[in-house]
Amino acid sequence: MLQTKFKNETALQDSSNRIKHNEDDLKLLQQEITLTRKQNEKLDHDYHEKQRLTNNLQNRVSSLELDVKEKQAMLQRQHEQIMQMSEQKKFLEEHATAMVKEVEKVKNTNKMISSELIKANEIIKKLQDDIRNLNSKCKIQVGLVYNKIEITKCYCL
Repeated sequence: MLQTKFKNETALQDSSNRIKHNEDDLKLLQQEITLTRKQNEKLDHDYHEKQRLTNNLQNRVSSLELDVKEKQAMLQRQHEQIMQMSEQKKFLEEHATAMVKEVEKVKNTNKMISSELIKANEIIKKLQDDIRNLNSKCKIQVGLVYNKIEITKCYCL
């Protein structure tokens, strides 16, 4: 009986040690579970935070892509406007060159006409002088003729 009692006490002590050891293991496992749960919560939080940041970044990328498309369209329109302005400038420069040539022709024509008019005016002045001289001569001759007629009347009477 003593042996049985001793065996039972040893078994009880072993069981008690195992229970204590199991309780220690249980505490460690509970601490591990608590720690793992906290880590899991942190991972969930980090995941959701990263998901939120990812969504924000995707929205921003979409917005930037839209801005880039709009700016590309604007640049294309500006490029087309520049090309139109360049063509218009070229046309205007050609037109201006043609107008300068036309003005030069008109100036040359005016110079030629001016010199012709000056010559014509000189001729007209000479002719007017000649006409005046002839009129004077005619008046003198008419006066002489009247004088001769008067003289002749005087002799005839």
